[in-house]
Amino acid sequence: MARISNTTAYSSIIPTLPDYFVLTDAENNLNTKTCTLENLQNYLASNNRVAVLLIEANSNSEVEVSLRPTDYADALNSELSDINFMLGFELPGDTTNFRIISDSRNDVQVDATAVFVSDKPYLYFSKILKRRGEAEIVFKGTTDSVYSEIYPVVNINYP
Repeated sequence: MARISNTTAYSSIIPTLPDYFVLTDAENNLNTKTCTLENLQNYLASNNRVAVLLIEANSNSEVEVSLRPTDYADALNSELSDINFMLGFELPGDTTNFRIISDSRNDVQVDATAVFVSDKPYLYFSKILKRRGEAEIVFKGTTDSVYSEIYPVVNINYP
C-alpha cells in the first residue's frame, strides 16, 4: 500500500463538505473510521472553543504556530464580567507557554519575537534544535507590556 504522502497514488484535491477523511475512534478501541468534512464542521460549530491553535504552512519548510481567540472568547469574557466585574477572559494571556520538541533527524530552527526563555528576555529568539532537543518559549502579555495586544507566534523551519 502506498504512503499517504505519495501524490502519484493519492492525488491532491480541494476538499468539499461531502468529502471523507480517515480518523481513529478513541472511544472504540482506536478503530479506524471515516467522517465527512460536513460532520466535522457541524461538530466544531456546536462545541464552543475559546481558542484555537492555528498551524499554517508558510512555505515548503516553514510552519507558523499561533494561539488565537474565537468568537466564543468574547462571549465568555462578557459572561464572566456579568458574574463579577473582576472576572474576565482575554487572549493573549498574561503568560503563554510553548514547548517545542524535535523528533526530526534533521536540525529544526525555532524562532519567536518578544519572548522569555529560561527567564531571560529576548526581543528575537532563535534556536537550532537537534534530535530530541527542545525549547520552552514563554510569551508574557501582561497589561503593562506593549506585547499584550500581540498573539503568540512561533515559527518552525525545517531546512
